Amino acid sequence: MYYFIGIKEPGMLQLAEFFKELGYCVGCESAELCDEKKNFFDCCELEEEAKVVYHYNVPKDNAQLLKAKKMQLKVFSFEEVINFLITKHQTVLVLEQPSYFLSHLLTETLDQLIGCNCLIENFKSCAEKQKHYFVLNVTMTDYGDKISEVLYAIITEKNKDINQIIDKYYERLNKTQKIILAYGDNLNEELNELKKPVFTYGLQKNNDIKIKNLEVSKKGYVFDIIIEDNYYGHFDLPLRDKQNLVNAMAVIAICYYERFKAKDVSRVLKKVLRKKQKEILQ
Repeated sequence: MYYFIGIKEPGMLQLAEFFKELGYCVGCESAELCDEKKNFFDCCELEEEAKVVYHYNVPKDNAQLLKAKKMQLKVFSFEEVINFLITKHQTVLVLEQPSYFLSHLLTETLDQLIGCNCLIENFKSCAEKQKHYFVLNVTMTDYGDKISEVLYAIITEKNKDINQIIDKYYERLNKTQKIILAYGDNLNEELNELKKPVFTYGLQKNNDIKIKNLEVSKKGYVFDIIIEDNYYGHFDLPLRDKQNLVNAMAVIAICYYERFKAKDVSRVLKKVLRKKQKEILQ
């Protein structure tokens, strides 16, 4: 059983949901429960053999935390658990707010291709055991220098001042194993220097990841994707607007760098987007 202390702090409820989806029992103190989550937790008391997870905003003299240590239970910080999940997966860090469309689309696409879990702070989680990839969206938390290395990082089009975002998440971004993707259409100056390579994506021609032969069809957009001057593939996707087209470009780029075949990515993206359209209409 995993017992969570500080369940109202950013990311903690989604982390508890993540572990419940993995099949574990989860608990927290009854005083921390909100009405809509009263039936979610299995236990409100600390038990022998429980593993305790606490948020970094929880004071050191918190009664439950002191009790857990007195009981000699295994105690882990929020950062330690997040880093454990990062190291057990091929992780993509997405700096995106507030729609989370990109995080959803990337998760569902990678899940269809090979298997993917996700943790979107203050929004949702999706978890099954032995999944290959992990989409992590924890932009509200403030422990950037403590995060483990992720495979990729994406700075999305929601963030208009890219250099401000780079400065804020500098330590996190530099702990990227491969590359950083950044939305490039709003850039009015050179990107602040990072230790890791940065590739821009967007609809303008000066981006590293760009679109050619864009056409509007009855169902969406038809286009070719060029990545670092290399033709990747042809896509015909049921997208409603150019903002989501740009989000799809970031997903396609991750799939390119992970060497998925373009025809498989196109097929899966089309399937996922059609499903999303049906959900909106219902």
